[in-house]
Amino acid sequence: MTEQESALGVLGAFCVPVPDASERYTAPEDDAERVLWEGPAGNFLGDEDLQKSVGEYTACVRIESTGENVGTLWILAGSRALAHVQESEDDPPHADAIALSAQEVSSVLASIVGAGISRVT
Repeated sequence: MTEQESALGVLGAFCVPVPDASERYTAPEDDAERVLWEGPAGNFLGDEDLQKSVGEYTACVRIESTGENVGTLWILAGSRALAHVQESEDDPPHADAIALSAQEVSSVLASIVGAGISRVT
């Protein structure tokens, strides 16, 4: 196993908690429906609309990248959905939460690890 594969396995375990067998994370196929929330980036975890969309929070992983894609993003797991939260490129104090399937988390993490990570919290 390579260092990158090992890092992806560890990050994936934090980002995608084992759901109850009756709960399956699914992301809508229509791109327009994938946006779960838009709002101020400063305190997105405290936003009631985001919490209603994602459900009760079970994990939140913050990733800072310093490679090709410099910036901060979060993988947020809730009882209803998984989401990728990232500051808007056009309006940095603004953030978007995009629905992800459990399988998509792996590809998002692979692109981040490939670009370079400086810190995960």
